[in-house]
Amino acid sequence: MNKKLFIICFTSILALSFCRTTDIKAALRDSDWNFKTTITKTESRLKYYAYPSKNGKEAWVYRISGNVDTKGTTLSIPKAIDGRKVTRIGDANLLADPNADERKNIISVTMEYWKKSSYSNQIKNVVIPDTVEVIEPCTFGGMPRVETIKIPKNVTKINEYTFYKCKRLKKVILPANLKELNPLAFYQCPNLKTLKLSPKNTAFKLKGKFLITRKDNALVYAAASGKALNIPNGIKTIKQNACNNVTAPVVHIPASVSTLEEDALTSLNIKDVTVAAGNKTFQKDGQCIYRKNDKSLAAAIADENLNLQISENIEKITTEYSVVNYDRWNYTYLHSTIFPKNLKSVRYPGFNKLSNAKTVYFTGLTPPKLTIPKNNKWMYLGLAKLPIFCDLYVPKDSIKAYKAWYKKYETNNGVKWHTFDGNIPKTETN
Repeated sequence: MNKKLFIICFTSILALSFCRTTDIKAALRDSDWNFKTTITKTESRLKYYAYPSKNGKEAWVYRISGNVDTKGTTLSIPKAIDGRKVTRIGDANLLADPNADERKNIISVTMEYWKKSSYSNQIKNVVIPDTVEVIEPCTFGGMPRVETIKIPKNVTKINEYTFYKCKRLKKVILPANLKELNPLAFYQCPNLKTLKLSPKNTAFKLKGKFLITRKDNALVYAAASGKALNIPNGIKTIKQNACNNVTAPVVHIPASVSTLEEDALTSLNIKDVTVAAGNKTFQKDGQCIYRKNDKSLAAAIADENLNLQISENIEKITTEYSVVNYDRWNYTYLHSTIFPKNLKSVRYPGFNKLSNAKTVYFTGLTPPKLTIPKNNKWMYLGLAKLPIFCDLYVPKDSIKAYKAWYKKYETNNGVKWHTFDGNIPKTETN
């Protein structure tokens, strides 16, 4: 190849590469929208409400009204409203309070993911145009008849609860430009078993039912499965909430996994977790999985009667753990939690999920050290997340030490104090 031809070819390759990397423009900022003006469009019995962008070129559909209870209704988002391209959809009120518990979907139904709420509408098909770049959290939540969703090519992020309680959702087609996915996007979608992803996606890869990051082999999302879920060997990290939608009763952690993030294994459906014998980071003992290097809790597995006994091998509790076979959001209390004698330290709010029990035992002769992050606003209110509103049992000779511990860190705790001498009664642990 002569020099001139080489330069032409090289320049062409650079141009094509540039086109691919700049094909997706940056979405407008929140401040680029005019929230004081609403534009509308009526089509096929449905009315679409949108905010225009300040530059007059784009539209944000924040609500759809009309007859959505006609059998087999198709919810088709328009490509444009009043000459403005639709690039963003979903509730805009989350801008004021991103952490709000109550959120609205695109048809203005309030989603309360922390309650046993049920939703009913006749929407069976959702069509999202490729003009859309941003989908807000909870936008299509509570649509139990939707079975397939195709995410537009320009969407780079899928937010939490986007398809919350879409109970019949079976298949999701992910775009080639996807860079980020919150696994809680599919919270309580028990029939989601199929993910499709373009091989051109540079952020993720699919391996069977598993969505994995290309860069660091982290498991981002595990689709619902059958009798057992064997996480592929080679995965190094299980990300937060990655298994929230798993329906398999048993999950097996391979030897390659070295990091379990907070709530990585949290699921009401999972009944047990096993760890490969060759895993150098994690060890299972009884109802717990712990990290070998610092003896910290990685996962606690409640039994069928919601009793939980923390392993004596555990000396440290941080926030980096999962509670398996238990869903604290549905107003369910553990029957009992037993903390081990060797527990030395707990980092706030490490007690939070473990202590939500009717009966709690501290078996150590001295209370564990409670580590509080600096400038933690909740501690000023006396909310240390110690066990509260429970029957609390402590060693007979240690009750003064535990009461002083509570007085220092907790107020209005509603604890009923009890002591025990010797072994914990078997009736409490069975």
